[in-house]
Amino acid sequence: MPIADRAMPATSPDPVARRSRPASLPQVRAEHILTIMVGAAVVLAFLVRAAHVLRWDFPLNDGGMFALMIEEIRHAHYRLPSETAYNFSHIPFAYPPLALYAAALVADLTRLGVPDVLRLLPLAVSTVTVLALLRLTRGFLNSRLALATACVVFAVMPSGFIYLIMGGGLTRSFGFLFAILAISEMHRLYQTGERRFMLTATLAAGGTVLSHLGTVPFLVQSLALLWLFYGRTPRTLLMTVGVLCGAAAVAAPWWAPVVATHGLAPFIAAQSTGGSILSDPDARRGLLGLLARLGLGSWTATSTGEALFPLLGTLGLLGAVVCVVDRQLFLPVWWLTILVFNTRAGLTFASVPVAMLAGLGVSRGLIPILLPHFRRPAQHDVEHSMTSWRTWPSAAWATLGFIILYASAASLLEVAAYGSDLRYLSSLLPSERAAMRQAAAMLPPDSRVLVIPDGEWTVWAVDKSSEWFPVLASRQSVATVQGSEWLPNGTFARKQNLSKALRQCAAGISDCLDDWSRNAGIAFSHVYIPQPPLPAEEAYRLCCKLLIASLRNDSRYTLMYDGPGAMIFARRDANLH
Repeated sequence: MPIADRAMPATSPDPVARRSRPASLPQVRAEHILTIMVGAAVVLAFLVRAAHVLRWDFPLNDGGMFALMIEEIRHAHYRLPSETAYNFSHIPFAYPPLALYAAALVADLTRLGVPDVLRLLPLAVSTVTVLALLRLTRGFLNSRLALATACVVFAVMPSGFIYLIMGGGLTRSFGFLFAILAISEMHRLYQTGERRFMLTATLAAGGTVLSHLGTVPFLVQSLALLWLFYGRTPRTLLMTVGVLCGAAAVAAPWWAPVVATHGLAPFIAAQSTGGSILSDPDARRGLLGLLARLGLGSWTATSTGEALFPLLGTLGLLGAVVCVVDRQLFLPVWWLTILVFNTRAGLTFASVPVAMLAGLGVSRGLIPILLPHFRRPAQHDVEHSMTSWRTWPSAAWATLGFIILYASAASLLEVAAYGSDLRYLSSLLPSERAAMRQAAAMLPPDSRVLVIPDGEWTVWAVDKSSEWFPVLASRQSVATVQGSEWLPNGTFARKQNLSKALRQCAAGISDCLDDWSRNAGIAFSHVYIPQPPLPAEEAYRLCCKLLIASLRNDSRYTLMYDGPGAMIFARRDANLH
């Protein structure tokens, strides 16, 4: 049963109003208000995301490997390549290709450069995801106010878009969109039993598989939970298995050739890159740390990625309380299981139930407080309050307006001091790209370059210099992690550990690089140190001051390039064999 049914009497509590106007008028007006609010949510979602994307002339953060793969698809005339030349690592071209093909097609049809496509296409797909959320939410919430609020909250919740509008968000955004649609269609299948929803669910699930394998575990976990709450019959179980098998068949034109060429090894390797608290020690430590300091701010901020006070997360928590009181536990349990069982992208996935819970928090918690005459939902119609919005007190308008403005403003903060992942929404500056192209002109083709992460806080997933260097410099970056998830023999885990160790050298001296090379068993011929120009007040963040001084004074190294975007040192005693 959809949540909040009991809060929605079908008739107006005012009999005079019913006699003086057509009975259908309030419903029509409420539908119009819902349409306006959803439309405003889509516009707001675009504006918030565009504010981050359009201030840069290059894809946000990552996407270097995808840029090369898109070009390889175009060069192969849309035939699926066997391998990608990214970072000279002979990586199987096993990445789900739907979004890559879409980007290649957009580039060919519009004459946009691939970097521009990597900027704009994730922005568009992430914006459209608001409409997918609306379709999903309609199956769970009957309150129009809750529906509209959920869309607005989803539009501005940082965790719902940060990693989707990056260059690497090209595949993540497509996968997230299709996963939400698949969950929505499966819920309708369980509620109605109509077979037509099997087809739409199969296509959406197949789109998820064809877009982003990292989203597939979230989809499967969500469908399993959905079946436990709303299915639990042999017939719906068979339908679910049929949908999953159909999704595999839809994706067969991709995975079948990959298996025929490379076997199952790439998929086995990629599957091991995900994790949960059951398999990831770091995730277990993080969860224990969260529980140790458990409070309203820490828990809700963990789910929403808000830079300041987690207002949206607090509304979600209020909605969870409403669900517990009503004994409608699916959304709170879904929220919890996402955070527990998805260590890499759990914050993004959790934005869906949090937005829906926030909608309940406003419609069933906040509005009854702000509108005293609608305080008892069993006798008064909160839904009618949407149609009589002119009678709302100024306190209600001021509170709702403050929530929207505050959440929108907070979603634009990219200051590292606030601790939100919004700080990762930046791209390589023109000077940094010029330095990489200079490296392409200066360094021998067989160079093995050690790209130093630009600070100890830069984890490999947001180390844009390391990912883009192999593409823009056309030289091998020996410590780059991206792409290694498709390589066998635990290459991904090993690369992660090496990247983590290298980050410590950013604050060290040249001997640290020797230790890293010896422990890793990896030789290098050059050292590339990013030096992006920073405002004077952030100059303390400039990378690797001690390391640079040490390399300058080390007779084994020669400074080859000292530009505004990077410094490049050549190692005289390099032995690459």
